[in-house]
Amino acid sequence: MTQLPLLLSFFILFAQSPPVTYKISATLNPGKRTISGKEIIIFRNRHPSALNSILLYLYPNAFSNHNGDLIRALAKQGRLVPGALNPKNLGALIIEELDCAEIIPQYRADKTIVELLLPRPLAPGDSVTIKLSFTTRIPTLFTDLGTKGKVFVLSRWYPQVVALDESGWHQEGFHLPGSAPGALADYEIEFTLPDKFALATPGTEIKMDEAHKPPFITHHFCARWLTDFPIIATSAHVKVTDTTILPHLHLLLRPERYSRAAEKFIRHTARMSAFLFSHWFGELAESSLTVIDLTDIAPEEIAVPGLVIINQKPLPFLRLQERALVTAIAHQWFCRNPAPNPIRDPMLFYGLPVYAATRYLEAIYGKENLLNINIPFPFLAGVSDLYLHQIYHYIAATNNLTQSLTRPLTVQSAPVASGAVYRSQSALILKILEQELGTTGIDSAIRHYLATGRGRHTTTAGFLACITRSAGPEKEVIINRLVSQTGTIDLKITGLQHHADSITLIISATSPPNLPIEVKTIFSDNSYRIDTLDLTPRATRNSGIFFHFIPVNRKVRQVILDPNKKILEPNRWNNYFPAQVAIKPIFRLPSFDTYQIFYGPWFWYDNYRGFQPGIWFQGRRFIDAGIIRGDHNWTLICNYASHKSDWHTGISYQ
Repeated sequence: MTQLPLLLSFFILFAQSPPVTYKISATLNPGKRTISGKEIIIFRNRHPSALNSILLYLYPNAFSNHNGDLIRALAKQGRLVPGALNPKNLGALIIEELDCAEIIPQYRADKTIVELLLPRPLAPGDSVTIKLSFTTRIPTLFTDLGTKGKVFVLSRWYPQVVALDESGWHQEGFHLPGSAPGALADYEIEFTLPDKFALATPGTEIKMDEAHKPPFITHHFCARWLTDFPIIATSAHVKVTDTTILPHLHLLLRPERYSRAAEKFIRHTARMSAFLFSHWFGELAESSLTVIDLTDIAPEEIAVPGLVIINQKPLPFLRLQERALVTAIAHQWFCRNPAPNPIRDPMLFYGLPVYAATRYLEAIYGKENLLNINIPFPFLAGVSDLYLHQIYHYIAATNNLTQSLTRPLTVQSAPVASGAVYRSQSALILKILEQELGTTGIDSAIRHYLATGRGRHTTTAGFLACITRSAGPEKEVIINRLVSQTGTIDLKITGLQHHADSITLIISATSPPNLPIEVKTIFSDNSYRIDTLDLTPRATRNSGIFFHFIPVNRKVRQVILDPNKKILEPNRWNNYFPAQVAIKPIFRLPSFDTYQIFYGPWFWYDNYRGFQPGIWFQGRRFIDAGIIRGDHNWTLICNYASHKSDWHTGISYQ
């Protein structure tokens, strides 16, 4: 009981103002690729315990040598261009002076974290002011910090306080799939650079004045409740501002790519997505959005607070760029404030924005929403954002790369795994929760999560508590088990035994899902019944085999296991008895639950056999090629050779 008042006071203090205030005066030297600056950090101890030290992140040091975790991960993925590890292309952040001699800095091995040992413990509620000067050497743009051409992408470019909450310091560091956040903070920034550069930043620009040595300009900014103050400085873009209606839009567009149509596309997409997200999830704290086109510049998706960055090229007949833009806009709802830790809680940081983009595409374009063509194209029927997520998850699950979304991010995971699990699997799980709660229920839960998470580094457990609050306490166990799925379960109808007035359904399950499973029995007159089964290990007696008796007085046409697809499993072909088979001409998209057979004409000519008209048949359970693991794929060709006056048949199977 003695801890309750202390924790209560901790949360009251936390809600009043952020734990950190930065006052930074810095100058960008584009020619030398450096930032020199002076920084004042006001740190308020919002932790329930006294602190003996304060941790600072020095992010540019992640690019300071060949042996850093980030550089090695980039090299392993083949993302370092020739000459990338030349010393002039590497980065560094050097603290040149600490104004307080009593504070002793101790650097971690890779120098991405420095621990400032305080002369005396800092009690809960007390504050300390740290003054320092620093120099940042800007690396070549490998991820979200660096320069390329005439563009500087500056995230975490200054000494930054590590996030601290009731769980302790968020000191997981910097990795390719994601990096731990800085502390939530208020910012007062003076940033000086040549006047030919346009700037994109979060927050509000207070004023702009000439520096002592023209043509340099000093910009004055302030921002509240951010985990970072990213800056895009560019002399390769034109700035377009539209403040006619909310949200106000600030666009940095490339002159060589600029067109009225491109500008109109960004305006329309930004405003429409902001309108829908506000309607579903609540208003954005800021009244403006800043969108920057970094196509062919940014090497990957960049998610930073306050800025919407486009790095997806427009592709003919596809809405992939719109999908990427909407996802980046959704980041401003879910990753700015609240500020989840991408490593500890990847579903909140990556999954919620991706789910929001899925909802947007379905609301604007319907279920089949990725093709941007007006003519129906039956061979590609079903192409959608959700279908793409299913493919990514299928590839990851069949290669044993998936994991529960309640676990922290695996920092060494391959790109296909991190994308499939933390984005696609999250989107699929959230769609299952939407099905369980309804759109009104899940929107209410997300609104509550965002409202209660302001000023906090939110957790997956806290998010699930909001989902349970909306669904009702009786569904708490089911919701937690739905989210904890690894996606590697395989449910299978292994047999059906007919009796006089009933049938016995025999089901096998690898890794029983600990969830109630629905069984849909369809009768010959198209009526049906739905039963709910308990497939916990105890119910199956740990054998993985389950027998279910269904009373019937009519002929059974088909039995379907998990008809509403609430269980994430890569193999759904064996969830049907009898199996589903579809016969179509030429081609259709791979199915996740139907065995497909195709047929079409064959024609060939060579000097030996002459004209060779014929027909081909092909059967497949998905596609089997490389990391895409299908099954039972076969091809049969039968053709007539005019020079030989006979028929030839060829068959292959894998």
